[in-house]
Amino acid sequence: MKRTGDKIISVVLFIFCALYFYLSLSFSVQSRAYPQATIVLLFFLLILLFLSTFSKKKKLSTIKVNENNKDKVILSRVVGVIFITLLFIFLIGKIGFYITTEFFLVGTMYFLGIRSYKILLLVPSGFTLLLFIGFKLLLEVSTPTGILF
Repeated sequence: MKRTGDKIISVVLFIFCALYFYLSLSFSVQSRAYPQATIVLLFFLLILLFLSTFSKKKKLSTIKVNENNKDKVILSRVVGVIFITLLFIFLIGKIGFYITTEFFLVGTMYFLGIRSYKILLLVPSGFTLLLFIGFKLLLEVSTPTGILF
């Protein structure tokens, strides 16, 4: 089932890649460099995904862990993450983008079962720092500001 799903997804995304690459040809030479580079990268990764569906080898991630819970979606987790995301969207304008993002990442990771304090402190802080450097310093893009930052 997983291999069939991967085949279908890769074929559908091949079509989207071709469509968007064709649409990017109408951009100016400078404007189309980045979109075309990302489309080509996505196309390459899709080829790898499509070819991996024909492999007979079992990967470590597909080893039997628990057959009954393999494709089971826990509804409470889905609803919880949707609620946390809506709260993030609501608070982003009141508190500020970077502070809200930090709390959002910590809250979501904790809610999904990560209990290591090192990971809960380092990963969201590092990601928020990368966002700050990328958007604020390098790209000089303004982000929503609130009362804190």
